Amino acid sequence: MTIKMLMFINLLTMIYLVIIQASRKDLLMQDFEGTLKYFRVQLPKKYRAEESSKELMQQAVSLKVSILFLSLSLTLFFSPFICLSMNTACMA
Repeated sequence: MTIKMLMFINLLTMIYLVIIQASRKDLLMQDFEGTLKYFRVQLPKKYRAEESSKELMQQAVSLKVSILFLSLSLTLFFSPFICLSMNTACMA
């Protein structure tokens, strides 16, 4: 992987962490179907405005997360793709 790709993945991780932190109370009050509807309907409406999307990006860039957490989450996320690309038998 290239450095730019890793930086992009890092930024995406930060963005989803900021969204989860900002929406935590709303998500905890929902059931499964309500959570799906929240991500499908309400969340895009919330960040559609340029001002709120810029605020989201500023929060994501300024978020401090431990390197251990990022490496663990990236490892868990990419392990199926790595196994498929290496054509090895990986445990699920």
